[in-house]
Amino acid sequence: MTPLTRALKSKNIYILGTGNFGRLVLQGLRRFGIKPRAFIDLNPINVGECIDGIKVKSLADISTGHVIVSSNRNNINYLYRMLDKYAGLTYDLCDFVFDDYLYEEIDLDWSPARVTSEIKNFLIRVADRDCNRLGVSLNSLDVVLTEKCSLKCKDCSNLMQYYTEPKNSDHTSLLEELKILMESVDHISEIRLIGGEPLMYKNLDKVLSFLSLFDNYREVVIFTNGTIIPNDSLLDVSTDPRFRYQISDYGDLSKNTSKIIEILNEN
Repeated sequence: MTPLTRALKSKNIYILGTGNFGRLVLQGLRRFGIKPRAFIDLNPINVGECIDGIKVKSLADISTGHVIVSSNRNNINYLYRMLDKYAGLTYDLCDFVFDDYLYEEIDLDWSPARVTSEIKNFLIRVADRDCNRLGVSLNSLDVVLTEKCSLKCKDCSNLMQYYTEPKNSDHTSLLEELKILMESVDHISEIRLIGGEPLMYKNLDKVLSFLSLFDNYREVVIFTNGTIIPNDSLLDVSTDPRFRYQISDYGDLSKNTSKIIEILNEN
């Protein structure tokens, strides 16, 4: 029985995961005529809220039913292990809702282009996860280039706002350690260059040039907050189709977002 058939036959359907991605999954399920009873959120702060007419419950509130796991992060195995503890619950991953997915614009924090990108990258990660490669395979690798940032967000998840003397990673040691790791694994789905603000790391172009020498990863994602425009040397090495810039758009604070997108598109 396919995941879609199971969902169609199940009386009580729940979506595990809220946020923008969960709402896209809700839209996809509704396209098949499936009406979820509730969202499930692991964050107690969100329990009790209502999203697009659907109530948010905690996992403890659900005794029986079929769960659609809606997560575009690398935590699928963790969520599966958690659901396995509940004998009355069955589950499937949400990837089936994106077969021939037709996005009808809804009120999200993401632009239509971001929606397309998030779905595409989610499906690529699912394909990487399901290919059962032999050897050592990593879902993701976070490479912290610098503690320096052009913003001081009070809720920064990497706690960069607390560094009183932010430093860059030592370039020589960084490349030596990357070389050891890259030669020790068979595949990495996603290498994430993070900070701080990675574009404040003066050797970012050299890191990208170094990574371009390897063929055992799917993509490199450079996270940026939309304040710094890439220089020419960085643009020259960014033409590798496996390199992708992910802009965290903080509105007026991300003052150069439009210019960055324009320059990246040109190059």
